[in-house]
Amino acid sequence: MKNKMIIAIITVLICISAIVGAVQHFGNDKKENSNLISTDASAEHTTAEEETSLSAVLQEVQNTSALSESESESNSQAKSTAVQTSASRTAGTTAKKAETTKQQTTTALNTIKTQTSVKKTEKPNITVTVSINCKTALKYGADVPQSGYFYSPAKQTVKNGITAFDLLEKVCKDNGISFTYQQKTYIHAIGGLAEKDCGSASGWTYKVNGINPPKAASKYVLSDDDIVEWYYVTSPND
Repeated sequence: MKNKMIIAIITVLICISAIVGAVQHFGNDKKENSNLISTDASAEHTTAEEETSLSAVLQEVQNTSALSESESESNSQAKSTAVQTSASRTAGTTAKKAETTKQQTTTALNTIKTQTSVKKTEKPNITVTVSINCKTALKYGADVPQSGYFYSPAKQTVKNGITAFDLLEKVCKDNGISFTYQQKTYIHAIGGLAEKDCGSASGWTYKVNGINPPKAASKYVLSDDDIVEWYYVTSPND
């Protein structure tokens, strides 16, 4: 009887021990499962954060790309505007040059027309006053007319376009006055009164309207109502 009780107690203790072990094993499994769940949750959280970070990076890249495209488009528009502005300025300059050339051409044509019209309406003849003065030679004692003129001032009707030299030649020929020259550029003598007859600086020259023209008499074309005076000088002061 006593042995049976001991055996029963031992059996109970074994069962209790088995139950405690089973409970402990179940608790450890549950804890491990909880850790696994926590680990998975943490992993999922980490993955979510990584996905969020990756999305942020992708968004930043997209924003940077969009900004670059915007800047590129802006630069392209700026370059296009600059090209258009330059082309506009070039076109404006070309137009101004063309307009200036047109105006110059028009002015030149109008001038030609005016000159042609004037030539058509010019008188075939002009009237000038001419004289051959030898007063300084008379004072010097030369053998010249006492009036002091080989040809006193008088009006002459001559062809339009006549030169001062041609006028002198005509007057001398029409009035029987001797006249010698060198190639129509230098008068040697009029009425027998030659260069250097009254000193080394003496000779013939001419004036038109009281002024010595800066050209040879054969190149000076006279105008209507001009006053031409041929005169003899005995010194540079005459």
